[in-house]
Amino acid sequence: MPLEDILDRIRDGAEKAAKEILDDAGSRAERRLSASRSEAQARAADIVSAAEAEASKILAAAKTRADAKRRQTVLGEKQSLIEETFAKAIEALASLPPEEYKELILESLARSAEGNETVVLGHEDRERLGPDFAIELKNRLSSLGKGADVTVEYAGASLGGGYILRSGRVSLNSTFPALVKRFEDELEIEVARTLFGEGE
Repeated sequence: MPLEDILDRIRDGAEKAAKEILDDAGSRAERRLSASRSEAQARAADIVSAAEAEASKILAAAKTRADAKRRQTVLGEKQSLIEETFAKAIEALASLPPEEYKELILESLARSAEGNETVVLGHEDRERLGPDFAIELKNRLSSLGKGADVTVEYAGASLGGGYILRSGRVSLNSTFPALVKRFEDELEIEVARTLFGEGE
């Protein structure tokens, strides 16, 4: 066999081997590229899914905070309305017409006083209750069989309506602000029911 034929055969074999190697490498590269694309798509889907889940959590947390803020604002407004209602109730009691106010104070003292006490009234009550208030109180207590040795004093400032009853070292604060404060928890439930239809 001539040398030329041998070289042609070697060349053909080398070309064939090179083509097979290139085809195999191309096929492997295509498979690897396809696998990489699939893996990248799966990762991208995972990333998108994780991002959507995180966004959902953030939105849920923001909604929860917004709902809490809204409830807090509504509660604050309701509390303001309740406090305003209490203030108006105190004001309404304190601004009763003089005869109604006097009768309210006399009735309350008739239930609370036993005699030998000091009744302290606000400075504005001197004029409002009139100069005969002490006599009327003593007569009312006497008619109920109670002691009539009651002293009436007027404070240097307003008490907001009502009175303070003193017996020795013991004082009963029956001023309107103190009475409302004393029963505030019970009254708050009633006021909330009336204003907002709640608490039932």
